[in-house]
Amino acid sequence: MQLREYQTKAISDLRSSFKQGNKSPLLVMPTGSGKTVVFAQISKTLELNKKNVLILVHRKELVDQASNKLEYVDVFHGIIASGYKGKTNNIQVASVQTLVRRLESINYKPDYLIIDEAHHAAAGTWQKIINFYKDTFKIGCTATPERLDGKGLGDYFDDMVLGPDTATLIKQGYLAPYKVYAPPFKINLDKITTRRGDYSKPELVEEMSKTSIIGDAVEQYRKHADGLPAIAFCVSIKHAEDVKNKFLEAGYKAAIVHGDMKTTERDDAIKGLANGSVQVLTSVDVISEGTDVPIVAAAILLRPTQSLALYLQQVGRILRPQENKTAIILDHVNSTRTHGFVDDDREWDLNPITKSTRKGVKAVGVETCKQCFATYKPQPVCPVCGYRAEPKERILVTEEGELELLNKEKEPQTLKNNYKDSIYAQKEFYGKVYNKFNSINRKSKILFKTDKNWLTSNKFDTKQDREVKIGDNIVFYEGMNKPRYGVVLGFVDKGYKIGHTYPYFVPALTDKHTEMGFNYAHPEIVKEGVNFGELNDIKRNNEIYNKIVFLGKRFQPYINLKHKEWVFATDKLYLRRLRRNDGKSHKGYKLILLTEKGIEQYDPSDKTGKNPLPTVNFKQELKVREQIRDIKVDKFLIEKFIKICRDASFRVDYNADWIYRNVFAKKFIDTMQKKIELRECKTVEEFEAVAVKHGYKKGWGYYQWQLRNKNK
Repeated sequence: MQLREYQTKAISDLRSSFKQGNKSPLLVMPTGSGKTVVFAQISKTLELNKKNVLILVHRKELVDQASNKLEYVDVFHGIIASGYKGKTNNIQVASVQTLVRRLESINYKPDYLIIDEAHHAAAGTWQKIINFYKDTFKIGCTATPERLDGKGLGDYFDDMVLGPDTATLIKQGYLAPYKVYAPPFKINLDKITTRRGDYSKPELVEEMSKTSIIGDAVEQYRKHADGLPAIAFCVSIKHAEDVKNKFLEAGYKAAIVHGDMKTTERDDAIKGLANGSVQVLTSVDVISEGTDVPIVAAAILLRPTQSLALYLQQVGRILRPQENKTAIILDHVNSTRTHGFVDDDREWDLNPITKSTRKGVKAVGVETCKQCFATYKPQPVCPVCGYRAEPKERILVTEEGELELLNKEKEPQTLKNNYKDSIYAQKEFYGKVYNKFNSINRKSKILFKTDKNWLTSNKFDTKQDREVKIGDNIVFYEGMNKPRYGVVLGFVDKGYKIGHTYPYFVPALTDKHTEMGFNYAHPEIVKEGVNFGELNDIKRNNEIYNKIVFLGKRFQPYINLKHKEWVFATDKLYLRRLRRNDGKSHKGYKLILLTEKGIEQYDPSDKTGKNPLPTVNFKQELKVREQIRDIKVDKFLIEKFIKICRDASFRVDYNADWIYRNVFAKKFIDTMQKKIELRECKTVEEFEAVAVKHGYKKGWGYYQWQLRNKNK
């Protein structure tokens, strides 16, 4: 058998792991990448070296699958499973359920134990076998090295050997490309309250538990994958029967497969997908994991799950390549949005995941009798009163709705995962911004708020917002027609200047007017030297505007003159504009903006053109600005900005760069405010108070103050 390059590398990496002193490495390779082929080749090599190899699997289908692969590479082997006649070969394929019953009686000691679907290693039955062969070298194989119950694999494996990821295999053509159709995202985090900097767990659990199946499975299959061989993953046997019947009623060839069926019946149903006798196969856990099925083009996800492992196993079933094939995932339960796309980059870890017990949640493995209220371990009949509880079946609500094509680049999990690859997550960019910020702060103290009512311009706002705050997105222009934007990180005070006003005064009558007998029309108010103020002052004064003072050519103000004798003889006298000192006036602020280039300073008063105004142009309307201003720095920071983009339907400029820039700005502002406030403290008490205000534990400020002043 000709191995693929990555399969050969996986075997080589396992060999290197053993050479480094490890005794139980875990090989992680995606579903459909050929893990069975890898351990079959390993078994062949070990057999040539006269080693005993025990291959551990947990289903009858997997026993046959492993046996077939060993035969394909010409490895003679025995099978330890119910219904198979034993053989005395070096290589043995064993069913977990059978082997655990024969541990004490079997006359076979392996040198190597190969564990297929090794994420089950923490389960009780598997533990017994692993502990029985505790001195044996072990090789684990899995696509998903984690368990829903939080038990880690570090107690059973001492090294993780990573094969290629799903995205790489799709790119190389070893797995098929895919499309995902899912319902619109429905969860609303706006209603979830925040406690101690995180979403309230009881409220979050309640919101996430409102599980429903969106869209009719038959109609969505007809629309997006009509006639393609498909597997529908269901919750229970009854659910799978109902789904199968609906497909049959619609004229499709459908069958069911579940664990209670005879092996031959299950095999026939699965083979039906290959020979065309079955178009849609409904499954209850049988095909979710490990089973090698024929080329399948569509997955219909009808079972909600919190298990990433189960989700990846289900979707991985349909990614086996075929010419011109694009796999179709009909995700009725939004598993893709829960766990991410199947080819997202994931970081696996052997360390256990600690799960805490929530207050008010009944412990697993405890039941209460509804008749006498006795508490006991789970069993069909109450041991106190004999009451038999009816078995519970999970009820799923099917809602009307359409599935839509998911754009991977705009999905929350993708956007979140890709942040680490953006310029805003790079140390070089952070260092450049940090150094520039400190350089400006040393020369001109950077402020984080102003009392100024800014001259603002925003076509979106019906009510004028005259505040500019840190975190606001400001649009400015480079040259004449190239708009750019930046996030406000701070302000630089430009100081004061000698101010001037330009009021209008009543001039003296000219000699000509005096000789002709003209005088001021309103002598009780209008006298030589009277100051009517600047033009705006005149317009706002209702007692004189358009009654005593009028606007003439080019909006220049004038007053009327009247003749001493002739009532209808009048003339105009234009007011005189003079410059007067008005003391000191504030020159305004420069804005410190975060742009794609780093930090840039922007002065709104530096605009050019005809009649320029020192206005500040906001990128968003007031409602969105207030949303951004209210966002706090916590572990949900990036999700909050993603939500703003989703609410805006990813319109122009609402993109990944906008999200990442604002996330960086929020974190940077939070960090610099802490640093600057702590730096300016004069006493230890003040230092401690500022530290506590910013979330540090009590006493941290006293300790840091001592360290800071140790050498002084």
